[in-house]
Amino acid sequence: PILRVTAPLIEVTLLETALLQAVSFGSAVATRAARLVDAAQGRRVFDLSTPLHPSPDAAARAARAALVGGVAGSGLTETAIAEAIPPMGTLSQGFYAAYGDLDAALEAFRVYFPDVGYVSLPPGDMVEGVLALSKHRKNLRVVRLDHDDLNAPARRLRGALNVAGMGNVLILGGGELDEARIAKLVQQQAPGGGVEVVVVEARHPQ
Repeated sequence: PILRVTAPLIEVTLLETALLQAVSFGSAVATRAARLVDAAQGRRVFDLSTPLHPSPDAAARAARAALVGGVAGSGLTETAIAEAIPPMGTLSQGFYAAYGDLDAALEAFRVYFPDVGYVSLPPGDMVEGVLALSKHRKNLRVVRLDHDDLNAPARRLRGALNVAGMGNVLILGGGELDEARIAKLVQQQAPGGGVEVVVVEARHPQ
């Protein structure tokens, strides 16, 4: 057994539901994370599921469990700092909207978060988005791409980044990724040659 409790019947009865919830939830997230990590075959998997959970407590428990399952970073800063793993996050569409201008948003992001360099691809045409980002190439490390089928868009994005002089910028592939989709991306060898690494985002169910 994972856990054995020895106590008077009334006390065990009061604890039973809470303990089952804690163990079942944590086990489900950890084993799911482990399957995603296995499917990625060495590509880093990051847990960015924090906004999907119904409470801060649930998000914290899920983040810790995903870490047990082998993820390389977490979207929950508190857990990332406590466990000495990379905190993960990108310059969001909300950040873009707050500044009303892509260049202004990217400059503010560089000033306040100089060591991050993780951004989402601007909305609209992919090539135009890359061109817009190219002016800030010195500060960019990762561009996030969300798509239902990442293989072809990731190849197109890799080509656009290379043409724009951003061959060192990595692609963070995001979306509704599960074990099968991650394994398919690995099989298809979605951009991952040489110094390039495809980083996959894993959002596990509650």
